[in-house]
Amino acid sequence: MALGGCKALAEMGIRPGHDIAVIVIVDTPLCRYFSPALTGFRPSLEPMGRRLAEMLLASIPAFAGPEGARIIREVWPLELIARDSD
Repeated sequence: MALGGCKALAEMGIRPGHDIAVIVIVDTPLCRYFSPALTGFRPSLEPMGRRLAEMLLASIPAFAGPEGARIIREVWPLELIARDSD
């Protein structure tokens, strides 16, 4: 979406990274090759995947125990990869 947004901004004469900041939610390898190179957040996928699996198992009644499933809210750290679009 950010790539399309940058294209639309450029078509309106707005320069991403100069006139307006564009930051993507999940940094991908493509972000560094776009012009301007896009700033993004890089999640730590392996620990995040492990924790999501734990949360999924905890929500299944057979694994949840006698108290049953509960709502879990967590905030996970992300690494900001600053490039030219911020």
